[in-house]
Amino acid sequence: MCGICGIFHYRDGRPVDERLLREMTAAIAHRGPDDDGFFIDDGIGLGMRRLSIIDLEGGAQPISNESDSVVTVFNGEIYNFRGLRRELESFGHVFRTHTDTETIVHGYEQWGFGGLAKLNGMFGLAVWDRRERCLVIARDPYGIKPLYYNDDGSSLRFGSEIKSILCDDAVPREVDRAALDAFLTLTYVPSPGTAFAGIGKVPPGFALVCDAGGCRLRRFHFAAPHLLAVEARDEPQLVRRLQDLIEAVLSVVVCHPGADSALDPTLGFEVLPDVAVGLTPQTSGHCLIHVALIHQGHCASHHLRDMVSGLFMIARTGRISNDQVLLVGLGRTETHGEGIDGHDRHTSRNRSLRVAGPPDLLDR
Repeated sequence: MCGICGIFHYRDGRPVDERLLREMTAAIAHRGPDDDGFFIDDGIGLGMRRLSIIDLEGGAQPISNESDSVVTVFNGEIYNFRGLRRELESFGHVFRTHTDTETIVHGYEQWGFGGLAKLNGMFGLAVWDRRERCLVIARDPYGIKPLYYNDDGSSLRFGSEIKSILCDDAVPREVDRAALDAFLTLTYVPSPGTAFAGIGKVPPGFALVCDAGGCRLRRFHFAAPHLLAVEARDEPQLVRRLQDLIEAVLSVVVCHPGADSALDPTLGFEVLPDVAVGLTPQTSGHCLIHVALIHQGHCASHHLRDMVSGLFMIARTGRISNDQVLLVGLGRTETHGEGIDGHDRHTSRNRSLRVAGPPDLLDR
């Protein structure tokens, strides 16, 4: 993952405090340990932290178009960026990198706000239109990537995490009581609310558009979810395509016990990862972690306190060895259309909450 943040004084265009912008960016350094980048212009400042996945050398952000009239910072991944790139190149756009981020600025230059609807992916992004002095921050249609903001009527502050926004002492630190009520009732806070008064989150499929006239939410995604109908004869081709995509970046595989194993045998990897890791919960509450160095024929097991410690150890080990992508079993039930330990569990929890009634703290 990466992280983005920014400040826009849309009413008076006063200079952005660079020290504050750097502090906001440093607050989310854990989201992007590889690099940081900044853009500062009259009344606008953008910051980002990057975890390099695509175009490791040339994908540094912020990224602009040929004339530097459109600038973006971006957290996420655009799955159809290669097709968009070919289409934009046919219109005469010149690309300087091989990253998916650059398709955002050229797409905005070509199609304006409508270019957001062409993005197939998970993202939280900011686009600065220098000619129109307009800032657009947008969140993917399924809300996978987070994007928070504070608008005080003259300035906008935004970030992938609320902690970036709270770096500014001008932002109040108060609990939103309506959000607290929603959390205790629903076990989550619906968009656009958050636990903090004055801080909202961009709803999935929406963008916050800010210019001299103020900020307003605008929807860019209207399509219903589309399920791809797959013919039986197409399955081998799709599996081979998935293999290619995974093998291009995969170095570590994390296997959970049970049906959600990341090493699905139907994938049949031809290029094995460097490391395979297995996590086995123990009755004591501890976790047994198995680490296999596949190409070296070595395997070792370690006892850890819990599953969280195991996942932390895996992430830290991968980081030390410069492994950028880990394949895990989480989410397999969704992609394979199964209900094992997935939606059924959440449905059961919602039922139990309704039966049990409100938590005890309301009576204290």
